[in-house]
Amino acid sequence: MISILEDTINKGEDDESKIIGYKKSTVKTVLTYIGYGCTLFLLRLLFFWLPRLHIKCTQVPCALHEADSILVRDQYKQLFVEDVVIVSTAGIKLRKSGIAGSKTDKNVRLHSARCSTKSPCVDGDSAAAAAAASSTSLDNARSTAVLYSSSCPGVPVESTFRYFMHKKIKYVWQSYEQRFKRNDVFINTSCEFFHESTGLDEAEANLEFVKYGENRVHIPLTPIWKLLVVQGLHPFYIFQLFSVTLWLIEEYTIYAICIIVMSCISLSITVFVTARNERNLRKTLVDSSSVSAVRGSTSAPMELDSSRLVPGDIIEIPQSGCLMQCDAVLIAGNCIVNESMLTGESVPLLKTPIPSVDSQFSLKRHAKHILFCGTKVIQTRHSEPVRAVVVRTGFMTSKGELVRSILYPKPIAFTFNRDVINYLEVLGLFAVAGFIYTVILMHQRGDAWQKIVVRALDLITIAVPPALPAAMTIGIVFAQTRLKRRKIFCIAPKTINVSGAINLVCFDKTGTLTESGMDLWGAVPALKSVLLPSTSTPADIKEPSQLLEAMAACHALTRIDGVLSGDPLDLKMFESTGWLLDEPNTINYSRCDRQVSLLVRSPSTGTELGVIRQFPFSSELQRMSVIAIRLGALAAEPLVAFVKGSPEMIHSLCLPDSIPADFHNQLMEYTSHGYRVIGLAYRPLSPSVSLQSAQKLNRGEFEYDLQFLGLLVMENRLKPETVGSIGTLLGAKIRPVMVTGDNILTALSVARECGIIADTEAAVIVQTSDGPNGPNVNFVVYGDPRRRVTEAAVLSPSSPYRLAISGASWQAVRQHFSQLIPRLAVCGAVFARFSPVQKSQLVECLQELGYTVAMCGDGANDCGALKTAHAGISLSEAEASVASPFTSKEQNISCVIRLIQEGRCALVTSFGIFKFMACYSMCQFVSVLILYWIATNLTDNQFVYIDLFIITTLFVTFSYTAACESIAQEAPSHRLLSFVTCSSIALQCGIFVAFQTLAYFYVRWQSWFYPFVYDSSSDQMACYENTAVFLISVNQYIILAVVFSKSAPYRRSMLTNYAFMINIAIVVGVNLYVIFAPTDWLGNLLETWDAPRDNPNLSIKFVLVGAILMNFLIAFLVEQLVESVWFSRLVHRAGRRLISKPKEFERVARQLKLERGEWPPISVHFQRTGQRELLNFVAQGGGGSADEAVKPNQVSVEMKPMEADRPRADSEQQKKKKKKKYYTAL
Repeated sequence: MISILEDTINKGEDDESKIIGYKKSTVKTVLTYIGYGCTLFLLRLLFFWLPRLHIKCTQVPCALHEADSILVRDQYKQLFVEDVVIVSTAGIKLRKSGIAGSKTDKNVRLHSARCSTKSPCVDGDSAAAAAAASSTSLDNARSTAVLYSSSCPGVPVESTFRYFMHKKIKYVWQSYEQRFKRNDVFINTSCEFFHESTGLDEAEANLEFVKYGENRVHIPLTPIWKLLVVQGLHPFYIFQLFSVTLWLIEEYTIYAICIIVMSCISLSITVFVTARNERNLRKTLVDSSSVSAVRGSTSAPMELDSSRLVPGDIIEIPQSGCLMQCDAVLIAGNCIVNESMLTGESVPLLKTPIPSVDSQFSLKRHAKHILFCGTKVIQTRHSEPVRAVVVRTGFMTSKGELVRSILYPKPIAFTFNRDVINYLEVLGLFAVAGFIYTVILMHQRGDAWQKIVVRALDLITIAVPPALPAAMTIGIVFAQTRLKRRKIFCIAPKTINVSGAINLVCFDKTGTLTESGMDLWGAVPALKSVLLPSTSTPADIKEPSQLLEAMAACHALTRIDGVLSGDPLDLKMFESTGWLLDEPNTINYSRCDRQVSLLVRSPSTGTELGVIRQFPFSSELQRMSVIAIRLGALAAEPLVAFVKGSPEMIHSLCLPDSIPADFHNQLMEYTSHGYRVIGLAYRPLSPSVSLQSAQKLNRGEFEYDLQFLGLLVMENRLKPETVGSIGTLLGAKIRPVMVTGDNILTALSVARECGIIADTEAAVIVQTSDGPNGPNVNFVVYGDPRRRVTEAAVLSPSSPYRLAISGASWQAVRQHFSQLIPRLAVCGAVFARFSPVQKSQLVECLQELGYTVAMCGDGANDCGALKTAHAGISLSEAEASVASPFTSKEQNISCVIRLIQEGRCALVTSFGIFKFMACYSMCQFVSVLILYWIATNLTDNQFVYIDLFIITTLFVTFSYTAACESIAQEAPSHRLLSFVTCSSIALQCGIFVAFQTLAYFYVRWQSWFYPFVYDSSSDQMACYENTAVFLISVNQYIILAVVFSKSAPYRRSMLTNYAFMINIAIVVGVNLYVIFAPTDWLGNLLETWDAPRDNPNLSIKFVLVGAILMNFLIAFLVEQLVESVWFSRLVHRAGRRLISKPKEFERVARQLKLERGEWPPISVHFQRTGQRELLNFVAQGGGGSADEAVKPNQVSVEMKPMEADRPRADSEQQKKKKKKKYYTAL
């Protein structure tokens, strides 16, 4: 047996992960436990923070088949430690009759000659034995009695199996492959298998239950005590505990109690929010329900709890519908379902049985035959019970995938948060240096070791302020409060800061940018090749009469509980006719044939049409059609076909003499105003076509030589706030894009109307198609009639453009042309027909390019993207609100503007607070170091006055400044480690150190001064040096607060923050009182000294006040200089060559700007085998001929890429030229 130490799971997929096996080591475990005792369990605390160290210290690497634990490195480089579980199936008995493959036991498969010689034997025999087994006949194979799972043909069932759980998915050890594999089901299964399946008996179901577990998308609630322990063991809280303990030892009680109170409040809020989020998510999940399943030898269904369902079970769908608790393949009957959870569109869809053909089953390819978990079955249609075969359960289902995307999103690496940690590390280095300085200094003076340790550790708590987390949080809390007043609720407050750096916003379309439904603007009849004036009341149309009939019959509507349901467009169209609709259960079949599935009739004229055949809408064909029969004695045309689709497609299918001469002009007029236009046509079928033969017709047999009937003009109205909000974002240089599950043409129309695609920009659709040598990708300009796009305009280097791509093309490009993805993401404006997974993929792609991404949506299909984005804003209170950090009660995108305003304000506030706290800690750190030099320190009352009365009140009121009402073009910096920020902190610290040093020496130069005399037996700290350093430093903290309090363009002026201004006035007044009356009661309390009474001299006090004013002036001017635009540009120009690295999207954008006019290569088809040509098209040049195929609303310039075998010398010569036309349009 080959020993595999590490492997890859989910290879080739988005969640590809590396795994390494570990097994327990007695020696390592014993040594680790000894280490726990020696370090007073500090080592155990370290292992709690870094579990990967624990597994390496207690276990040893081993072969995967004998591992006790698995170390998993996921696609985001995160490490997880998972335990291996061993389960025995020895007690589960399988049927033994019919193993030879009888009809009743087709679900039980044998380990036959299909086994490869490359696969190890199940029992671990040699390769020779495996080869012998592979050549054994089926009869000999029966004797091995190795059974296969009913849900995974070709996978043997073992008496015991090993597995580990990772992100709610079970990975089972496959002995015959010697690797862990995801518990996928129905791999390499034909569609025939489902129709031949007879379900499972109890024994088989029990075996499958052991393998796949409960069919529940269940989220256990974490106990409160556990949340408290987990959150309380965060490094910051541990450091605060250390600091508080040290202060209590030093009897520095008051401030210690304040820190304890603030920490408890912060911890309680964190635990409360976490527990609430868990409960809210769990509320959206239905644990289980009762289902009818077919088990055993009888075909009669039995009631079963849905949590007991396993792959391979056959279930019956009730006629009244149900909420699906699993993914199941439909094998009998039709179902009307609502898949809004997956697609975001509340449009009933028809699901039909999977065809009984010998083709391989695919979840994606056969989605129209699958009932997905979490979707609502509204109604069933079949004379017999409607049945389906369970294919996926639990977290493997579509809903499970959605919940897992919420539970395990891509980790968001925000630069500001990372830089805070880096700064703290720097402060920690200063603290270590101060620790060493203190130990050496006090040891030389002969102080006791106990005192040395306490004083040295005390310096660490000064250099790294324990109040920093509370100070950083307070600004976010105020921003959250302001958002709440604007009806925007936040469940992840830390995300507010991230919102301040947003430079790209993804919007869902329906319900977000637009109203939820579509409205009928009007119908434009065509009569005798002429388009008549439009009418907003189609029911009044008299001629052509077929137009009204087409609108009444050509749709996929159904009546559910007496209410019409279906596509919003179809609903509006049918309702405008005034006709009535009857379904089979209400049709009087004494007046029509039984093959009529739908009957529509006009209450005014009595005209009746019976629909006998329906061909659903196909995005590839861009149309739908029905075959109907006219009822009544006067019916001159027994059968007629009605077709509805895109105007261009209907135009191409109609007889030329039926097309109005002004068709193109009228179409351009309507589409230029953002309307969605639908074309309608009809065709009388030959009298020889009977009802029976009509049932066998293919749509290609009648969808030609149609008679054009007219146009239907629909409008998907934008919400009133949409255009203004998009304009505000564009004005702030924040890029808006649309990512929707809707049709790409509709999305383009809305994008034009709301301003996502400007009037001056060409819309280029990225398309993929299958070629003889593999997939092709081409770029087609979708012309805007308002711009009258021409070939010259398209190919002009100065012509701006935006890209649009569908979900299917996105998937093909990701798979075969992945090098194009960054360009599509940077230039893309419309991403249409995107699935929930693809929406998340797009957000991740944009993040990888360096964008800070917000996502705004209102549907469950947006959950993954809402969770993945840096800031997700939900306009719904259902599933989306659980996944999203923000939920807006106002159902429009103006909430995005408010969020960005508050985010920028909070980010700038956090910057100011951090700089304030960092400089405060270094300022106090220097004060203490100066006083340590003469063996004294700040007194406890002075520490309380500084830490509690000045610092705490200042950082609380500092954060209360509100956000500006406007959004500036430039976003605030979110890099603490930028040269500008580092310069600001370093220069301010340098200024304050200089003034403290001057004050220290100035007081020592006075004639009445006498130095402090150290007495180890006394706790006396007060002296002239102490007073000088204290009085200068307490005013420096106020200067820091004022200097770092930024206003426009992100925050209002600090003068509008009345609490802050009153706070400053009070603190300044108290400080001045202490300076001029240091021996009064307050001076006595703070233990400050005054000059001797026999030498009255006010000059030193005025000098001190003058020094403070000079300190403020210098600090203010330096900060203004460092934060100025001029300084920032100077640093940017200088650092761009040295240290600055542009973000990836900026690099791609610059490259595309250089290639303007040459990329995108309009309608140049690149094949999968020519990816080098695709990447180097501009570098290598191109040329060829083109065939022009210009449609009224589409410009297509066909191009030929450069031949791959061009001589290398010629290519090198071309690379030296900076600007060159690489191809010519003919």
